[in-house]
Amino acid sequence: MNLPDFLIIPSELITDTALQPLDREVYGIIYWASKMKNEKCTMSNQTIATLLNANPFSVSHAISRLAQRRYIFVKFTEDGSREEMLPLVHMKHNPWSNAQGGCANAQGGVAQMNNRIIIDNNKEKEINKEKEIHSVSPLVGEPILVAQDAKNSIVPLTDLEKWQMATELNVPLWVVKEVEENFWNYIEEPKNRKKYKTSYKTIYRWVQMGLQKGNYKNNNEVEVMMLQSQHPDLIARSKAIKEMAKKEGLVE
Repeated sequence: MNLPDFLIIPSELITDTALQPLDREVYGIIYWASKMKNEKCTMSNQTIATLLNANPFSVSHAISRLAQRRYIFVKFTEDGSREEMLPLVHMKHNPWSNAQGGCANAQGGVAQMNNRIIIDNNKEKEINKEKEIHSVSPLVGEPILVAQDAKNSIVPLTDLEKWQMATELNVPLWVVKEVEENFWNYIEEPKNRKKYKTSYKTIYRWVQMGLQKGNYKNNNEVEVMMLQSQHPDLIARSKAIKEMAKKEGLVE
């Protein structure tokens, strides 16, 4: 499979500073597969990673962020396997019309993006019928998707969840990160993914097993202090202070 000539990335994603550059590219792949090719986007993390010359683990995190920020909807089968990824930011205008902001082109046009148009009616009915986590805000009429939680499904851990797990198990943060990476590499095989229901509980158990086998050790006093300093909020605050100092010309 080869990349298309171009990927469509909505301006809403481009201006969202909470996203990473790879997140936007992954969205472009999902949109291309499901809309431009008129097919379902059932690609594996490995396939997307190959197309974008990226790491499958990084792609997994990108998909999680896109789902959490309601740019995509991820459907799962009853056994916990990912079935399909649906883009939630769509073209509103006719892509063949210059008058509506598009570019008339026999091989494909470029159109303005609507901020958040939910998937086509058939897909919307299908999601509601299957009782997926989906609702519409009575105030603004835009879709609200409840973020998929690592404690209830197979999605990457957030930075806070990693820190909380490391604190609860009293291990260095790098241990949790290493075990999580091993977990995602392991479940790249569909037959392995079926064994697990949630990523959080599984990674938690794997860290416990590593401690029991002597592969990892609990924190010493210095490591406890280091872990406390690695709380995501503290890191974000420190980063914000550094950026402010740069803007003020206090540091280079």
